[in-house]
Amino acid sequence: IEKYNKAIKLLKRKGILPLGSVIDETGDENRYKDFVAECKYTSIQDQVTTKYLYLVKIKSNIDDKKFIKIGITSYKDIKKRFEDDDVIEIIEVIRSIKFDTRVAMAIEFNLIQKHRPKDYFAEREFDVFSRFSGYTEVIPMRYTKAITKDIDLLEKESQLFTDAFDVISKVKKELKKNIFLWSDLPNL
Repeated sequence: IEKYNKAIKLLKRKGILPLGSVIDETGDENRYKDFVAECKYTSIQDQVTTKYLYLVKIKSNIDDKKFIKIGITSYKDIKKRFEDDDVIEIIEVIRSIKFDTRVAMAIEFNLIQKHRPKDYFAEREFDVFSRFSGYTEVIPMRYTKAITKDIDLLEKESQLFTDAFDVISKVKKELKKNIFLWSDLPNL
């Protein structure tokens, strides 16, 4: 339990957990559900997966507007992630870092919430014809340096975050086992 508490404390102190409140019309709900599913999958399979957290500068082919986008992909070559997208083109890969998938997802969620303007709702910003895969992960370009700095700082401690998620997962598994053991005992 002591390791569990230290793991939780580390992830909270670094802003990895808890994930922020889910805000409608922003994509948060799907990001949150995907994160929970990945944590369950990793726990059940007892196997850590990895993905690339990326930060890119993109341009809309519809109105030539430029954005930065943060996201997660299994592609090492981030440009492949956008090959078949007719709505946007990639201008520059600013960052691409391989992380434990749980860590990448938590970082993505928190950075989007930290840098997305409070009055920004992706589903209102992009009409149905200008939406592209990942349109809810767009951040104003004025935050490029700040997000880059955040990613660089978090990358340095990524193994600590993976270890913390592993500890949390193992403790939760043990608790589940022990709950079943205690429930089999007669009432005393």
